[in-house]
Amino acid sequence: MSACKNKKEDPTPGSTTAKTTQEKFIGTWRTTNVKVVTKEVAVASTAPCLFDNKIVFNADNSYLKTFGEIKCSSSDTDIKGSWRLDGDEIKFSAVANNVKVTENFKLIDDNTMQYTVITSTTSDGTTTNIEVVTTFAKE
Repeated sequence: MSACKNKKEDPTPGSTTAKTTQEKFIGTWRTTNVKVVTKEVAVASTAPCLFDNKIVFNADNSYLKTFGEIKCSSSDTDIKGSWRLDGDEIKFSAVANNVKVTENFKLIDDNTMQYTVITSTTSDGTTTNIEVVTTFAKE
């Protein structure tokens, strides 16, 4: 007779039973792809200054976003802050120069993460939304 074994199946990624834990986000992530989406067009960016950017999520809920050696702008400086896990996503938001920025980081799999930045600006009564989707690989 063979003994029965309780085999626990891994949940399908994206299923309601797949639970994202904070530990899966912790570590260093490098930019691998950037796509800019506006109302009119979606464009993949190939600017070299984007692909040496990294973000580090620490176990103490602090993070460090670095812009690498190749800067897109002289104003690119490291950003430090805190993060929290909200369901299956990391969420935080900031306001800089009267522009509200909200970032939602989501795991695609254990080694791939995406975040979406939605920037809304209002000028002369017209609001413009720009969405930037960045894909990261875990180092």
